[in-house]
Amino acid sequence: MFHAGFEGHENVSMNRNMTPLRTRAIFALVVGAWFFWGAGLLFGATYYVATDGNDSNPGTIGSPFETVTKGAGVLQPGDTLYVRGGTYYQTAWAPSSGTAASPVTISGYPGETVVMDGVYTNPSSSWGNLFLVEGSNAVVQNITIKRSNWVGLALTGPYDQALGVNSQSNMENGIIVSGSASYSLVQGCQVYYNAKSNEQFQQLRGGWSTGLSAARGANNVTLRNNQVWNNWGEGLSTFEAQNTLIESNTVYDNQLNIYLSDTKFSVCRGNLVYCTPGNVCSNVSQAGIALGDETYSPPSSDNTIVNNAVMGNAKNIYFWSG
Repeated sequence: MFHAGFEGHENVSMNRNMTPLRTRAIFALVVGAWFFWGAGLLFGATYYVATDGNDSNPGTIGSPFETVTKGAGVLQPGDTLYVRGGTYYQTAWAPSSGTAASPVTISGYPGETVVMDGVYTNPSSSWGNLFLVEGSNAVVQNITIKRSNWVGLALTGPYDQALGVNSQSNMENGIIVSGSASYSLVQGCQVYYNAKSNEQFQQLRGGWSTGLSAARGANNVTLRNNQVWNNWGEGLSTFEAQNTLIESNTVYDNQLNIYLSDTKFSVCRGNLVYCTPGNVCSNVSQAGIALGDETYSPPSSDNTIVNNAVMGNAKNIYFWSG
């Protein structure tokens, strides 16, 4: 009886010791699984595009995709698509969305030069986009976009970002933020020699485009620390939008440098705005900062222009209404 009782006590003791061990082991497994799952959400997957890739590939660095559209289409929140160096003669569409904590990112590969070249044939559709971002919380960075037959880069989803983009020599807009792209950001970009359909003061297509704009429903957009020059239309503008922040940009030698039209509660501050003698866009009305309404949608009011350095323009500050 004593022996039986001892066995029973021993078994109870062992059960008490094993229960915490098992619990700790299970807890560790759960925490470990959560960590790797959470890390996947936080850091995301990485995909690649290269000029010698193939869209039937898995998109790894050794077996990259061929088109930016293919790579952009597989992105999930937190994922990154690296575009390897080279020139891409293709249009790009980015439909995928990220989140505030885990955006999707399309980036030139570090240390390599990435050029998307429309060679004035792409896109073929009227007012089409060489690079169109439709998803939200999407970042495009460190890519050159040039010679679009129409628009260079268009951001149309909320909370999108263009960072360090070079947009040049496009027939129409260099970079435009419009439609649903509220709360978006364009920062550290170079935008020049766009609106070529207006070159030499012509309107070959009957329209009027710009270098860099926040427009037509895209509210609370920030345009910051960009260089904008030699565009054959407004260099930097906001129109038919509200609460645009235009700050710390260098804007010069555009047909019209900065233009605020049909906007409310917008702020233009801390910009350097000037014209140099004999610049390619020089004209008797070449304005530094101009304000005016064309559609009165909305009628402009409550805008702030402060602490800008404006010099050398035919008209440094200019007001008008359509």
